[in-house]
Amino acid sequence: MKNGKSPGSDNIPVEIVKVGRHRVIELLRIAFNKCLEEQTIPEIWNCAIVILLHKKEGTGEKAGSDHVRKTNEWLRHQSKVTDVIKRVARLKWEWVGHMARKTDTWSKRLLEWRPWGEKRPRGRPQMRWDDDIRQIAGTRWLQVAQSRDEWRSLKEAYTQVVETG
Repeated sequence: MKNGKSPGSDNIPVEIVKVGRHRVIELLRIAFNKCLEEQTIPEIWNCAIVILLHKKEGTGEKAGSDHVRKTNEWLRHQSKVTDVIKRVARLKWEWVGHMARKTDTWSKRLLEWRPWGEKRPRGRPQMRWDDDIRQIAGTRWLQVAQSRDEWRSLKEAYTQVVETG
């Protein structure tokens, strides 16, 4: 970012961002994590101008490389922002385990419910919400979920599968 450029819609000059970059990064991390926890996004964030920045040739850190790519993992590590996909996967896994351990509630009955007498539509079957759970915990996942320790040990494997798609 070059000095002397006009600020964006937030009216924050580039010079301020440069001087306080460590504090700005910390404040952004706090704001992003709060958005994830509260599951809301400030309305002002919907008004943004996004510009694609192309990297210049020969700006890489290693000699002879054209450029250095920064991955999403690198960005999350630097900013300490939670990965949304992993968080949602963990919450789903914990919720399913919680529901499977409950006894005689309507939510437990919904987990075990299977439609009778309905024909499936033609074509490839759509993914069901528990297909990825069965992939990790097996077809007897309701029984596996009864053991909290065993269920917790499978949680990280589940988030890895969901993340890789």
